[in-house]
Parts: sequence; C-alpha cells; structure tokens
Amino acid sequence: MLIWAAIISTGFGIGTYYVATTGDDLNGDGSFGNPWLTVSNGVFNAVAGEVVHVAAGTYTLTTNILVTNAITLRGASRTNTIIQGQFPAITNRVIYLNHAGATVEEFTVTGFGMTQNTPAGSGAGGGVYLVDGTLQACIVSTTSARTAAAGFTRPPA
Repeated sequence: MLIWAAIISTGFGIGTYYVATTGDDLNGDGSFGNPWLTVSNGVFNAVAGEVVHVAAGTYTLTTNILVTNAITLRGASRTNTIIQGQFPAITNRVIYLNHAGATVEEFTVTGFGMTQNTPAGSGAGGGVYLVDGTLQACIVSTTSARTAAAGFTRPPA
C-alpha cells in the first residue's frame, strides 16, 4: 500500500488515451470508445507516464503541439498517421518537444513552416523543434523555416 500511495502522490499517471478523426474534444473522454478529436487535446490532458494513441488519419493543425512532460505520443503508423500543417496560410511548427522522458513516434509531419521567431524557439524547425526527448520512426517532410533546418531542429546544448 505504501508503494501505491507514493506513485499517486508523485503525480505520475498510468493512463492510456485515444485520439481519432471521429473523436470529440468537447464530449469525448479520451477513452478508446470515446476518443478526443485533436492531438493537442490528448497531449494537454496526459500527465507523466501516460500514452496518447493517435488513430490513423490526417490531423490538420493550426498551432504547435507542445510536449513538455514525460508522455508517449504514438501514431498508428508513420505512413498513415499524418499531422498536416496549413503553411503558408498559417505559420507554425507541428511539434515542440522539450522533456527528457517524452517520446513522439510513428507520425508523418508535413506542411509546416516558420517564418518568424517565436517564444517556443527560434524561426528554425518548421516540422519538429526538439529541445529534449525522443523522436523516432517519424517522417518529416514538406516543411520550411525562417532560419535553418526546416524539417527538424535540435538546438545546441
């Protein structure tokens, strides 16, 4: 019992959440049967130790996905789970990854661009701006950046 109490008090979650193109951010609860609609909502609701599964499909974004805690964000597969930007109509990067325990895997990231410096990093990294964490089994394509490294940027330590 003491071990269980210690896990709860640290705030480390043990949940698994789901996102699907048929989901609902207002009425969904992130369960398999009632998933959320947006990747951003799944990431926002997950806490350290939890996994957000994203079903196959195309997810069109208008803002960054900020992964700043120790979660796993997992697509169904890198060839059929696509995070699509709206560059040049909207300027943003898809993923800002900044936690040593965070993992993002199995996505295609495309259609993003940075034309200006932002609070979440420089004008680099139109697709992924990786400060800390793990990016694996992803395809990053058709992105642009103001300063450098359009698809993927890892700033100097």
